[in-house]
Amino acid sequence: MRRIALIVTVPLLLGAGPCSDISPTSGSIAGEGVVHRGVGPECPQTWHIATANGEIYWPLENPAFQQEGLRVRFSIRPRTEMASICMAGTMVEVISVEKL
Repeated sequence: MRRIALIVTVPLLLGAGPCSDISPTSGSIAGEGVVHRGVGPECPQTWHIATANGEIYWPLENPAFQQEGLRVRFSIRPRTEMASICMAGTMVEVISVEKL
């Protein structure tokens, strides 16, 4: 019984925090992060959002937000139906993004 409680509790603790919030109804993730250029050595020109808890979400295609070190608030949806050669982070659809 103790092992089951640990298996259930650990994922909940790892996903919690001020940097991201997963909406159970839409599968979207909302949070704050910093914009950077480059997703691993395979994709040096791809812009992404990095969160304080180490998550990397990409691509950030809107040129208005492609500024190194820009702090943003975002809402995204993971894209699980696609594959990429970029070997870091999570490929997402950006729902909304705003400068902080």
